Amino acid sequence: MLDSPLSMLFICSYSKVLALSTFRSWNLFREPVVEMRGLSCTTFLRSTRCAPNAFEYNMPVLKYIFTPNHERHEGVRPIQIYLLRMFYFLMVAFVATDSWKTIISHEGPWDRFRAMSLCVWAAYSTLGVFGLIHPLKLLPILIFMIFYKSLWLVVVALPLWRAGELANSPAAEMAGVFMMVPLAMIAVPWIYAFKTYVLWPKKMN
Repeated sequence: MLDSPLSMLFICSYSKVLALSTFRSWNLFREPVVEMRGLSCTTFLRSTRCAPNAFEYNMPVLKYIFTPNHERHEGVRPIQIYLLRMFYFLMVAFVATDSWKTIISHEGPWDRFRAMSLCVWAAYSTLGVFGLIHPLKLLPILIFMIFYKSLWLVVVALPLWRAGELANSPAAEMAGVFMMVPLAMIAVPWIYAFKTYVLWPKKMN
């Protein structure tokens, strides 16, 4: 679903949007800064606050997007927030639209397993709309996608590849799409996910 020329065009266009949003987000921290003996007083667009660890006036863009942001993103790097939004966008733009088109336009009785697959794709990818707004809160959806695609590659694609039959099999196209899973793995803030969904919450004294 994501290997067509149209999908590549969407990815390139969205990359430009991400670059522009990164530049604008970085400019939020380039408002006037007053140095007071090591204490940076940074004026934000919505509020003014003083903090010893505030972002400096001359922080490079690359340093900003790769620096954990504890104030806005719970310690997650901005670059990962942008990548998460990109994958949520791809879910909605391609997986959701293709799945719903197939479901709506289908005629006749369904094969129960194919219908289940399409319903799962349509459901989780549609929820990606909320991931555009709250990328960290919708992390379980992206982790679910990574898990089922990785499992499919191990169970289905790997045996065919070892037998030298993958290239000429019906699974070849899907295997090519699912091979993009490592990109999604890079986007996921795994330390944040582990602390949030695996570790027991600390008891408040």
